[in-house]
Amino acid sequence: LGIGLAPLVAWWLIGHGWTWRQYYWLLAVPGLALGATFVLLDRSDRMRRIDLAPLNAADSMSEDRADWRSFFTLTILAMMQGFVYSAVMSFLPRYLTASGTAAETNSPGNVETATVAAQTTGMLWASGALLAGCVGQYLAGRFAKRSILEQQLTGVTIANVPFLLWMAVADGTQRFIAAALFALVHFMHQPIYNTLIAKYSPKSRRSLCYGFSFAMGLGLGSLGATFNGYVVDERVTYGVLAATSTLAACLGVTLTAWNYHID
Repeated sequence: LGIGLAPLVAWWLIGHGWTWRQYYWLLAVPGLALGATFVLLDRSDRMRRIDLAPLNAADSMSEDRADWRSFFTLTILAMMQGFVYSAVMSFLPRYLTASGTAAETNSPGNVETATVAAQTTGMLWASGALLAGCVGQYLAGRFAKRSILEQQLTGVTIANVPFLLWMAVADGTQRFIAAALFALVHFMHQPIYNTLIAKYSPKSRRSLCYGFSFAMGLGLGSLGATFNGYVVDERVTYGVLAATSTLAACLGVTLTAWNYHID
């Protein structure tokens, strides 16, 4: 919901005279509040952990097994998905902005006003598309099944491809529909992916594994925004992103083969 509501709030505030700097100051407030909350919660949890009995040796060993081959393959898949995510989401408001809006007037003042209006309209449409992604996360959390997580991740990843190809050629209101359907499907991978990290990583290194995988997925994956910024032709951009999702799905097939068990 936070990802979906942020562009909506930006659209409303900037449309009512706020500047981007003021908006960024506003975004700092929930971050500071959450940071303070976690500090307070950590202090209370420390006192509770002192009273907890340690796990016996058998339980500790059973929860400390790792499948590093699958984990690093999953991390590469996440990096590819992060590349797609960054490329699409960083420029989603611009993609959803009606082309030519700011160029229809000759006055510099009118051009600037029209440009701001077009950008804020793009943020409104982007908010709607991202809220569709929230629905996708919920649905994936509902249908995710531990015994077939790899198959589900593969299916969700390959399902990105037709919508990315549609985004490459869509125009007008079709752009919003294609983007919303892409977000609906793309965001489904997150609950499944997070569960697989826990499945492949040992309990003693789980926090480190989550941090490393997220750093690869959102860190190196953020190069997708640079790619989209440099490539002018949208057909090339979204065609490459579709190919990237196809390669990621191939890694999902590999994970499925490695972890397939006949019950």
